Amino acid sequence: MTAPARVVLAGAHGHGRVHRENLSRLAGLGVAELVGICDPVPVPEVPWAPRLAELIDRVDPDVVLIATPIHTHVELALTAVRAGRAVLLEKPPAPTFTEFERLCAAVDEARVPCQVGFQSLGSAAVDAVREVVASGRIGTVQGIGGAGTWIRTAAYYARASWAGRRRLGDVPVVDGALTNPFAHLVATALAIADGTVADAEPELFHAYPIEADDTAAIRIHTESGVPITLAVTLCAAEHRTPYLVVHGTRGRVTLYYTEDIVDVDGQRQRYGRVDLLTDLIAHLRDPGRPLRVPLASTRGFMRVLDAVRRAPDPVAIPPGWIRESGTGPDSRRQVVDVDAAVLAAAETRRTFREQGVPWAAA
Repeated sequence: MTAPARVVLAGAHGHGRVHRENLSRLAGLGVAELVGICDPVPVPEVPWAPRLAELIDRVDPDVVLIATPIHTHVELALTAVRAGRAVLLEKPPAPTFTEFERLCAAVDEARVPCQVGFQSLGSAAVDAVREVVASGRIGTVQGIGGAGTWIRTAAYYARASWAGRRRLGDVPVVDGALTNPFAHLVATALAIADGTVADAEPELFHAYPIEADDTAAIRIHTESGVPITLAVTLCAAEHRTPYLVVHGTRGRVTLYYTEDIVDVDGQRQRYGRVDLLTDLIAHLRDPGRPLRVPLASTRGFMRVLDAVRRAPDPVAIPPGWIRESGTGPDSRRQVVDVDAAVLAAAETRRTFREQGVPWAAA
């Protein structure tokens, strides 16, 4: 392949807008061109169809980029894979582990590349952290902690019928804080730990009137023996850059994965990252070049997602611990003292209940 890769985008709105902007950038570089859009809503500027199979037959793409709701990922990816097209699939790749395995089997059978859109795993910063750990510079790894404190308004959960849902009827969705907005925190921690997930123990809560979690902690046990403790909230007092801390016997390394910054005992360095669509196209041109995030490499993340899916429904945080402000779509809910509990989880590697957080009492 020497000409620009022909790309079909499934899902033109929502996060799909980010991919459309990136495709415009790549078109200017001669790397890729958008040749069709699959979406329920017609898009006038390029060939459009509401059904992916029809569009693939019409425009003959090299790559199908899927940026649709979580519960639609697998069927769309199967359509593309069975048509022999390479796939860039947004995260999470599937709403259940069973569906994930079904997709993996189809990818293996078709022998086509399928990359998952965990952008943080395209960063050289992740490689740098792993190199620091392997070098022994911070001693023996005792565990990994992670924290995410973001602010989301009511508009975030009003944007789509599946937003904040664990299921739509009988269809799993699993749109919680751990599995969607902070999915990169989970996936990046697992990439650093380099271990197969043995078990995961989630603590799920919500302050908004939703089914899924907007505030959560989780302990992940890996077969490599490195425990991972993560805590997140979308009801913070302050919006911060999420981060992971690798705790060693002789030091620590912190990764700010959205900014590609690595801090080793106070010394900071910023790294570059590869665009995952560009990486997929490079793999198509040279199959000997491995993908950054092949579908099979996200198995550990899917184990965690499935543990969240199978866990009891999130517990409602008592009203006395919630502060409301703003009106209409801009209204927001803040959980009292949640920021401190989330940050403490990254430092102490203790979950909310292990910290004795009052609203998290069993």
